[in-house]
Amino acid sequence: MEEGVAGVLRTLEAYGIAASDRPPYQEVNLASALPPLFLYKVDSGDPSITAHLREVIFDAGQWKVVLDGPNGDVASVRLSEKLEIIPAH
Repeated sequence: MEEGVAGVLRTLEAYGIAASDRPPYQEVNLASALPPLFLYKVDSGDPSITAHLREVIFDAGQWKVVLDGPNGDVASVRLSEKLEIIPAH
């Protein structure tokens, strides 16, 4: 999580947004934008095996959050500048 936060702060600073201009964090629930079986390892009773943050990119006024799933798959979720989920087309 620390690496993800550091990456987001670097991205904000690269676009001229000082980290002090934002709250330390804002929780965004991405689960509603992901397939139900994406977040957890299929056929595993271990709830600690879950998706991991790969990268966060800000481009053209949108955030793109890329996650590596525990089953070898990858998913991305787009967010507006206000961190609202943008539905996939």
